[in-house]
Amino acid sequence: MSTFRFLVPSSRIEKDPLAKMFIEKDGHVTLWGQGGGRQLITYPCRHNQLVNAVAVFPEELAMPDPKDLLMKRTMLKLYSDFSPEVKALMALPDKVMTWRLFDVPTLESWSRDKATLVGDAAHPMLPSSAQGGAQAIEDAATLAVLLPRGTSPTQVADRLRIYYACRHERVDFIQAFGRSVLAPSRPGRRVEPLMPYPEYNHVVFRHDSWAHAEQALAWEEDRMYWAYLKVTAAGRFLRKGVGIAVASLQGK
Repeated sequence: MSTFRFLVPSSRIEKDPLAKMFIEKDGHVTLWGQGGGRQLITYPCRHNQLVNAVAVFPEELAMPDPKDLLMKRTMLKLYSDFSPEVKALMALPDKVMTWRLFDVPTLESWSRDKATLVGDAAHPMLPSSAQGGAQAIEDAATLAVLLPRGTSPTQVADRLRIYYACRHERVDFIQAFGRSVLAPSRPGRRVEPLMPYPEYNHVVFRHDSWAHAEQALAWEEDRMYWAYLKVTAAGRFLRKGVGIAVASLQGK
């Protein structure tokens, strides 16, 4: 997949009778789809002074050269069957750039010894997930709980194992959702996201990574405590058994 990306001042959009619908509500994200894997996502930035637009398309439909000075013309041609409002917005930018989107398989581990990965280095997100920066922050919050001041170097490797256990299922799902949103539809088969956006937003925004890490750490410490009790109890039992055996031999 690839994208066209451009910025348009809100003041310019406001003057266009068709495009102005993109700034009617402050802070709103819009998503337009027309089949064949083509989408347009827009959202405001810089306190609603600019609108950022990302037009997604499968590379088999076009392979624009990043140095092409007529990039906007290529974009308008590729999206010529979209609504008049979308085409009006796409006609406004002074400059259009292109980015290719890449993906990697899910990693089975993020850590080695006392070193670990966070954010896109551990779980790269497609822009359709809208969670790249947010999940990096959740990673940092989790590590802050698991590696507080005073953590012994000997504890780090185990804590990083807990970090992966805390995080990987959540980010795996968010990655999968992003892939499903960008999966191109084929003739006679429409690809739907893993779940509707309202449900996805519920999953994403109601998670407390700090509390989740605290609970995971408490469970691990509890597990280690009971494991310690079992080991010490077994040791006492063995020592007692040895003592009885020695006393018995001495009696003979």
